[in-house]
Amino acid sequence: MADIRWLSTSEFAQTAAISLQAAWRALRDSLRGRQWRERHLNVRHVLVAGGRGGLGYEVEAASLPRELTLGVAPASPSPQSGPITERSTARGQNEIVMKRLALITPALQHPAQSRPRSEAVGRASFEALKSPRTLYRWISQYEAHGLRGLARATGCKAAERRVCVSRQFDQEFRAAGYSDDLLAKIGDQSLRDEVSPFIAMLWRRGTLYETEVMERGHLQALDLSAAPTEDKERLTLGAMQRGEPLIYSGRVSADGLVGTWP
Repeated sequence: MADIRWLSTSEFAQTAAISLQAAWRALRDSLRGRQWRERHLNVRHVLVAGGRGGLGYEVEAASLPRELTLGVAPASPSPQSGPITERSTARGQNEIVMKRLALITPALQHPAQSRPRSEAVGRASFEALKSPRTLYRWISQYEAHGLRGLARATGCKAAERRVCVSRQFDQEFRAAGYSDDLLAKIGDQSLRDEVSPFIAMLWRRGTLYETEVMERGHLQALDLSAAPTEDKERLTLGAMQRGEPLIYSGRVSADGLVGTWP
């Protein structure tokens, strides 16, 4: 089977005789399902050396209009397949980053705090068994830091210590004489047991109902679902001191225990 020829954004701009900005917009819009010159282009995300947080686009040459494909050179034989990554983002976590990006991309097409974005998050939550709070956190991190914001934190031994569970929990855990290695393991979700299908079903239904109730707008609540995890406890305590009647997606800790709700 012949290798698929993928064109970078700059190669696409040169082939189509358009500006680089026009090419970038065309590929972005094609990824959202729009046609370009009455054609549906096959576009994919890739990690590149430039672009927004290392994010770029490639287009399959065969999906271009016929008059443009005639001038495209065939693909060179290569032992590798799949997206070409010009640099490793966030310490070699490209696969994790791209999976998270794929989950939140439908929501990113809509404005923040809009109903379409909320619906897209709800669908992604149901399909991927991820809580809406997690997806909103990824969206917030991506919009603030680009692709690097979607990478996992790598332990707590860096010069500037990372938050593993919560600032208060981490501080008291260390004060009790426990090691940073053990703390990092407690905060590493990849080490946790798999969720049973029954619990996953309850979780799906619960999170969908939770999202539905908030979307109805009947409850006036302080929504902290999009706040970074490390800031939630501070924001929750501040809201409680102000006397907020209802807090959504809050977080508190006491005596080494951490609680979130709803």
